[in-house]
Amino acid sequence: WEEKENARLMEMHSAAKEAQKVREEVLAADKARLCEEQRAAAHDRAEAKRHQQALDAKREENIRKREAERQRKAAEEAQKLKKDHIAHSSKIVSEFTERRSSHLLGARHTTAELPVS
Repeated sequence: WEEKENARLMEMHSAAKEAQKVREEVLAADKARLCEEQRAAAHDRAEAKRHQQALDAKREENIRKREAERQRKAAEEAQKLKKDHIAHSSKIVSEFTERRSSHLLGARHTTAELPVS
């Protein structure tokens, strides 16, 4: 009886050791798999971050270019308006001068054409 019990206990002990060994191997494999998954996820995040930074840099460059173009066009428009304003002012002055001189010349002619009494 004692030998049978001892053999049964030894068998249980061996089975438990084998189960523990298998369990540790499974846990080690799971741990390695999870570590690799985390490493891959970190790599993917870093790659996505680099890609986003490149897009942001490109976007900023485009914004700077558009702003520079907007300022250039605004400066050209201001220059054009300034020239138009000067031309308009000159036109008004010329028209006034023309009217005034016509009026004055017309007044001289009318007085010269009046009969002297």
